[in-house]
Amino acid sequence: MNTEWSSNWKSSKETAKQRKYGYNAPLHIKRKFLSANLSDTLKKKAGKSSVPVRLGDEVVIKRGSFKGSSGEIIKVIIKEGTLHIKGIVRKKTDGTEVQVPLHPSNVQILSMNLEDPKRLSGDFAKAAKMVKAGKTEKVEKAEDVTKVKAAVKDAEPKDKEKPKAAAKKVAEKDVKKTAIKKTPAAKKPASAAVKKAGAVKSKK
Repeated sequence: MNTEWSSNWKSSKETAKQRKYGYNAPLHIKRKFLSANLSDTLKKKAGKSSVPVRLGDEVVIKRGSFKGSSGEIIKVIIKEGTLHIKGIVRKKTDGTEVQVPLHPSNVQILSMNLEDPKRLSGDFAKAAKMVKAGKTEKVEKAEDVTKVKAAVKDAEPKDKEKPKAAAKKVAEKDVKKTAIKKTPAAKKPASAAVKKAGAVKSKK
């Protein structure tokens, strides 16, 4: 079997190749494997059922021994395909506490970290622009769309007439140049030697 990763393994009927697709996939492909289910309110606003998790997301555990517990994601391990949630720990035999790795398919996202404006489209993208512009500290649900639109308008350049004025000035300069070229040049007065030559010719 070919050892180099291939996207064709995903569509193979062989389970060995399907597992190999996920195991040997590059990180930008493994990132998509970290998708988690969205809550009902987020599904309506986002128009999606799941998105990849990231630091700062608030999630609730839906399966396993920690079912019903919720917390903030403090670590995402793309290579292993797991995440760590704040407060979800297990005690070892020596008494030390360690984070319990969870798979994203076992959690549901309740609120999202919207620092990245490209993460979602629609109202979430507008809300993320507000956060990036420093208009508000945190926007979780993006319910007030009017404030978001106002913030986006404020972020746009207000003086849009300057380029037009500059173009107008350039056009006026071009018109003046063409007018100067078209005007006939003034005739220079003839010199004394030329006048004498003309008088001699007339006498002959």
